[in-house]
Formats: sequence, structure tokens, C-alpha cells
Amino acid sequence: MASSDSTQVVRPASGKMPSAEFELQLAVAALSFWEAFKSAHSFLSAIAPQFVAGVEAKAEGKLEDGQPGLTRTVKFGSSAPKGAYVQDKVLKIDEKSHTMVTSEVEGGHLALGFTKFLQISTMEPVADAKTNLKIVFEYEVDENKLKQADADAHLQKTKQMLTALSRLMEEYVIKSSGGGAAASAVQA
Repeated sequence: MASSDSTQVVRPASGKMPSAEFELQLAVAALSFWEAFKSAHSFLSAIAPQFVAGVEAKAEGKLEDGQPGLTRTVKFGSSAPKGAYVQDKVLKIDEKSHTMVTSEVEGGHLALGFTKFLQISTMEPVADAKTNLKIVFEYEVDENKLKQADADAHLQKTKQMLTALSRLMEEYVIKSSGGGAAASAVQA
């Protein structure tokens, strides 16, 4: 499925957080994209300096990249206001389903008036070395600080940035793997 034109926002019954989601099809194998996704903090500033100026990752204990407990502080590049950053924490990794759950703990959406912001990213394999990337945001908003229409606009901007970053990561994976059939599909 190609990236949808707008973020789908779901307003659930009381007791559950609202969510927004989007999907994007990538021309690389799910496992290859998953491995890059887990360690993206180590190369994002090199491939997308306009979005990511730098990333500092700290692991609790002897954790490896992309494991639960990893905290990442992302300093945004020139596409964001000066000094903008987000710190998130990896809450869950599911190697079998290629799913990572993160929660923002400082900056980012929290600085805009969101009170909680989770991102659930899943890479599903599809035919012939392609991946369906599904990203779901679950969030809460402080309605005294942020109107829902403004929250929706921020979610749309986040979707646009993550789509662009995902495309750059897709190119990175293709170049890292030597190209092949996936490279032809991206160039077409």
C-alpha cells in the first residue's frame, strides 16, 4: 500500500487514547529495513542532516542498540526550529513481528502540548523484497495548551517527516546491500 494522503485519526470511546496511523510501502526486505531501523540513531544524521542534526543514545546496563530501555535524544536539523529535540525511550521490541514501541519522555510532541506520545512501528514483509511500514501514534493532549486541530496538524507534519526519513533509510539499506532488484524498483 502506498503512503496515504492524510493521517487517519481515530477518536476512540472513553478510556482509550486517540491514535493516528499511516502506512508506507518500501522497496526493501522487511528484515533488512528492521535491522537498519533498530540502529537508525547511529546513521540518521549522516543521511538526513536536514531532519536530524545528531543523536545521542544511552542504554541501561548492557543493552544493545534498539533494545527496550534504550533512551535516544534526537537534536533536529534545519527543518525544525532552532534547539528543537526529542528524547524517547524504547519500551518494547518484538523481533518476530518487527515491531518497536517508543515513548517520548521530553521535548518533541510533549513540548507542543501533548501529554503522552507513543509510536508503534511495524515492518511487515510483502512480496518480492518489499516492506509495508506501519506507524501508529497513540497520544493524549492537554486541551488547555493544544487544540485538537493543532494536534492533528502536528501529527500530519510528523507523518511527512517520517515518510521522508523512511525513504532516505530505504535508500541507505539499498546502498548498504549493494542494490539489486530493490534498487531498480526505487529508481523506477
